[in-house]
Amino acid sequence: MKVALIGYGYWGKILENYIEKSACFELIRVFDINVVHHSLYTNCLEDVMEDDSIQAVFVCTPVDTHYELCRVSLLYGKNVFCEKPMVTSKLQFDKLHLLAEEKGLILYTDYIYTESRTIKKMREHIQELGDVRLFQGEISQFGRFYQEDVAKVIGVHLFSVLVYLFPDIRIVSCHKDIDGVFGKQCCDIRMKTYEGWEIDIVCSLLSPVKTRLVKIYGEKGCIIFDMMDSDATLRLIRYTRQENNSYTAESEDTWLYDEKNNLDYVIDDFNKAIVNRNNQKNYAISKKVIELLESIDSCNREFVG
Repeated sequence: MKVALIGYGYWGKILENYIEKSACFELIRVFDINVVHHSLYTNCLEDVMEDDSIQAVFVCTPVDTHYELCRVSLLYGKNVFCEKPMVTSKLQFDKLHLLAEEKGLILYTDYIYTESRTIKKMREHIQELGDVRLFQGEISQFGRFYQEDVAKVIGVHLFSVLVYLFPDIRIVSCHKDIDGVFGKQCCDIRMKTYEGWEIDIVCSLLSPVKTRLVKIYGEKGCIIFDMMDSDATLRLIRYTRQENNSYTAESEDTWLYDEKNNLDYVIDDFNKAIVNRNNQKNYAISKKVIELLESIDSCNREFVG
């Protein structure tokens, strides 16, 4: 399938390499206003939109440009793979989804951790935890600062994992702490679910150590995803509660998966969605994440999710 890449910044260059090695797609055009017009590269968007041989586009530009680029691409009959988050309002998302349905096209958001083999295994074992009590997540790294809120830039990865693991989650309250010195580069988001358990998500672009971590605690055990652990990317620890309210560990299972191929998996999933004309899983996750973002933007108050 012939495709085009829209946006050729830091992540666009990375995405270009993954598209080119995909067996599903042939990259025939790259658009960016800053490239020199020649061969594969163009600074004229019409070169992409008016080429009927291009069946899909990969949108890799700042978040505030996503809505219009996705809308125009759909109007020109292109399937769309868009970097996360696709948009930041449910109204915009619903408009794009309706347009995609009318055109019979696929509208897909790049949430790579929902195709992670470790996260998929994590989902298989969630029920062993019993009643969930706490979801903790941290996503941290250093550099590549953005104008957008860190929650929208990298925090959405953890939100996508949250709603992938708990698709029926309902949030009733939220509080967001923003670093007073560094502003949008660091935040701590705490939420409470309708069922009474808590969520704590830390996002930072100022950490000298790269972290991708999810811990889920339940009444019967905890499960830990640590992408940076070279021994086990997933650990399941089963425990029992004693009469004095302490806990005794009973057993532990570990798994180790290669977390370097998630972008390959998600590009392949996009192709399958186009071939099968079905994007229900990615659509549901994308919609729920955007609802969470809207809630967080208006947090420090009670709300019904």
